[in-house]
Amino acid sequence: MTETQANKKVSNYCEPRRISTVSIAERVANERSENLGVSCGYSVRFESVLPRPYGAILYCTVGTLLRKLENGLRGISHVIVDEVHERDLNTDFLMVMLRDMVHVYNDLRIVIMSATVDTTLFTDYFGSVEVVEVHGRLFPVQ
Repeated sequence: MTETQANKKVSNYCEPRRISTVSIAERVANERSENLGVSCGYSVRFESVLPRPYGAILYCTVGTLLRKLENGLRGISHVIVDEVHERDLNTDFLMVMLRDMVHVYNDLRIVIMSATVDTTLFTDYFGSVEVVEVHGRLFPVQ
């Protein structure tokens, strides 16, 4: 996918919890000195502030993304799934859908993120994929 093609679509950032989804979207909009609905927005059950339909990022919950994917990938360039170690039925079903879609849509990019997941679980599941590990410092919680 060229940069021009990606700029015509929206990236979807999937977060398991509603509160986190809305908070992240608000924070990113604030850091970009924008209002929600310009280059970033959010969609959770019964509430959404959608971004423009090109060159933007939509923060959403797993359930919201599953409903969106029922209509295919029109307008979606990237799917980023965070906190994937918090396994539940919806997240597992999303992984099945994404694995099938990545073989059909060659220009789809998927990023799966977790602080604690076993990467071999996903490399075995998705096949030939790249793994990027970022090591950080651990701090005790008090």
